Amino acid sequence: MVPSSTPTERRPSHEPTLYCVNCKHASRINGDWILEVHTDHLDYECPECGTTIDSRRGAALTTRSNGVLRPDSAD
Repeated sequence: MVPSSTPTERRPSHEPTLYCVNCKHASRINGDWILEVHTDHLDYECPECGTTIDSRRGAALTTRSNGVLRPDSAD
């Protein structure tokens, strides 16, 4: 069997990426962001400059079977 000469195409990632508007840091939503968990909301902070880049409130938070808070995709 002869190997294909065309490179394997990479599929685009379907995981959301967050961007810091202050310092332009970028990472997947489950990447290196600092999470500040509060009783009624979850803040994503930039690990580079400390800017709060996103805040998920109340119904936007759900608990998965592994007990980790994650943003609800039905925002």
